[in-house]
Amino acid sequence: MQSTLATDATLSAADVLLLTEVARQDLGSNPAGIDQARDLAQALAMDYVFAVEWDRRNIPGKEGEHGVAILSKYPIGNVVVLRHVPVFDWYGEDGRLGGRMTLAADLRVGAELLRVYASHLDNRPYDPVASQDGRNLQGAEIRADAAAPERPAQVVVGGDLNTWVCNPTYFPYPDCTQAPDAEPVVQAFVAQWLDGTAGYNGHTYEESVVVRQRLDWLFLRGLARTAGGVVAGAAGSDHLPLYVDVQR
Repeated sequence: MQSTLATDATLSAADVLLLTEVARQDLGSNPAGIDQARDLAQALAMDYVFAVEWDRRNIPGKEGEHGVAILSKYPIGNVVVLRHVPVFDWYGEDGRLGGRMTLAADLRVGAELLRVYASHLDNRPYDPVASQDGRNLQGAEIRADAAAPERPAQVVVGGDLNTWVCNPTYFPYPDCTQAPDAEPVVQAFVAQWLDGTAGYNGHTYEESVVVRQRLDWLFLRGLARTAGGVVAGAAGSDHLPLYVDVQR
């Protein structure tokens, strides 16, 4: 991942990175025991903040932490961890401690503040309706925090929203960015905010040739989008990176 972020023409120009499934002292990572957020920030000369989503001490062969990180070339402050309402018993399934979360921070961009949210929403329960309802509730928690009067007007939300129910590569090829096909969490964001990758209705996760899903999203408030999309062929993750260029 470090090589991709440092050398890819689009990713290496990024001022801010919103990262999920970030490993810290996790035996299942490659290499084992890496402090991924810290090491990436040092290599890319960026500031960073990291929060733990999962403590995996009870899982043999893992036994470390996974979390969410924000890396930034701008100063970081006013960090908040949103612990989302639980919609699934992860401890009961595999012994994980923790739960789905969003990491939020203010970035000082010149004389103004930009609020960013790095989100990792739930991919459970297994029932499609209950799963969508859970993500919609968690997305509403993000927007509620962004709507607080003390928050900056300019906001970016990005991350793995785990929207597995609508898959744009499955016949009859639904439009997962708009109603009525899009998941409720996506519909709720695009009803009030800008879609940071507007015009892209492809997949961002490819488990196999058959399973190609649109899990990852970027949404904007109070900003103009000048470009955005997916970085095809990027190595270092099982998800394709999304990017957006914005201006005030």
